Amino acid sequence: MAVHFAVDFGLFIVYPNLVPSISLLGTKCKIKIRRRATLNQAEIDEMARQERNRYFREYRARNPEKVKEANRRYWAKRAAKLRAVKEVSNHAENADN
Repeated sequence: MAVHFAVDFGLFIVYPNLVPSISLLGTKCKIKIRRRATLNQAEIDEMARQERNRYFREYRARNPEKVKEANRRYWAKRAAKLRAVKEVSNHAENADN
């Protein structure tokens, strides 16, 4: 008999040293939580990076207009900065001549 079920492992992202242990008894499903060896800093950093990426992917999907506006402001500021640098370099070249 095959049993298919889904478990939300969100708790285990917050507390990564907890590992679920699932046992099926007839029609009841028991989930026991046991401690696991602690994660090293590289594993924690990787999990944090993945969670941050997931959050921002969802944010960009929910708020496409805000993302477009933020990108527009960024590139406008960058263009203004590049224009100022060119003006300064042109001014310096003209002063040398």
